[in-house]
Amino acid sequence: MRKLIHKEMGETIWEDFTVDQTKYEQWNEYFLPDGMVVRVKTVVTQILRSLTKTTPDGQPLIMVQTQNIITVAPPSDSKTDILS
Repeated sequence: MRKLIHKEMGETIWEDFTVDQTKYEQWNEYFLPDGMVVRVKTVVTQILRSLTKTTPDGQPLIMVQTQNIITVAPPSDSKTDILS
């Protein structure tokens, strides 16, 4: 992660980080009753840390922007039906 610039939004000044390296991204898999599999992965696209505000318990205020990637696989028996 590398620091880019400071942005001012309202009364808060944010330190902007670019995400250029990821240690691990996990897919979550959801199995529907009809056999379909939905896979979802959340990818962080931007991280902002406030330089002027904190949470009530004194922790840094962090804002994270993400993008969801979704794939859908049909039921396994329908793949064989399509091929035959």
